[in-house]
Amino acid sequence: MAGERIEDIGLAVEQYDDLNRQFFTGQHAPHMFLRHRLQGAMLVAHGGEHVQAALDAGLKVGDLESRGNMGGDDVTDEDRSLFVALEAIVLFHHATETLLRLLVALENDALCPWLEVARLKQAGAYPQRLRDLHKRLLTPGTQDNLAKIFYHRRDRNTPPADTSEEAWAAALEGLTILIGECCDRHDREASLYNSAKHGLSAVPGGAAMQLRPSDSGDAPFLASDGASITLLEAVMNDKAGRKQWQQTTHWIPADRRLALTHLVIDQIENMWTVARIRYTEQSGTYRLKPLHSDTITTLLSPPPDEDGPGYAFSVLSMGMPLLYVQDTPDIKRRVEAAANRARRRRR
Repeated sequence: MAGERIEDIGLAVEQYDDLNRQFFTGQHAPHMFLRHRLQGAMLVAHGGEHVQAALDAGLKVGDLESRGNMGGDDVTDEDRSLFVALEAIVLFHHATETLLRLLVALENDALCPWLEVARLKQAGAYPQRLRDLHKRLLTPGTQDNLAKIFYHRRDRNTPPADTSEEAWAAALEGLTILIGECCDRHDREASLYNSAKHGLSAVPGGAAMQLRPSDSGDAPFLASDGASITLLEAVMNDKAGRKQWQQTTHWIPADRRLALTHLVIDQIENMWTVARIRYTEQSGTYRLKPLHSDTITTLLSPPPDEDGPGYAFSVLSMGMPLLYVQDTPDIKRRVEAAANRARRRRR
């Protein structure tokens, strides 16, 4: 059979019910794991006397004991803010990948979602499925799937009995906006996430920039400041006709990013709850958390602060190319040779 994986051939389907029970009734529910991490990030961000008192009193996990700040007595509020900026990015992308992988695994009425999740670990499987999902997100078939997977409905046209058509439409729209944002940031922020998760190739700081009309005392029309993450990445330079290195600074509003992560975790819980009912035939009451379109829209595009500086735009990232020597015949030859090698690898 075309497309059959060698490890799937002869797999006994009779064991799927037991695998489903193990997967969905265990104590490893992903939303619980992610909520603990979110709470930890919020504790560090909050700081406060009661948190410091707990640190000073001492912490113990098994044989590991700690008293005071593990980072030393000179840890400042700025240090905590920079850590939270890094952690906000890493946690958001962990939650986003959990949401998207589970959604892709559940989409086609899989007999054993645990196996589907495992298959997505194979080279190239997940990125291709994710691109396909993003392209068809607004199609009727995908909207039907979202209604089934997240809200336990037959399709997009069957709202819950106690929900108005307007509220149902807003819940589906909010969910769609969130998934689209997750897909978009998965691609757009790949370099940022890969740098932040190791804490090695990303440099946290407090960068600031402003652009204002020349010879004008008016407020800047483009500005950003606050916690930031700077990394090196290779991007396409159209003028040079090839990829070149640049230093990219991302400004991270950690509070908004953590709030967005909270919404993602809520929808993971919805998926998990519905899947547990379906695959383990559990009965009883349950409560799902619809995401209203106004909630996600306001979070992604907050209204201007009336008491703030009144910027026309707030930039979230900015790139500054690294310096290159002027092209010589030898450099041009080496660039062409590297391009040819890359083309051969893609064949």
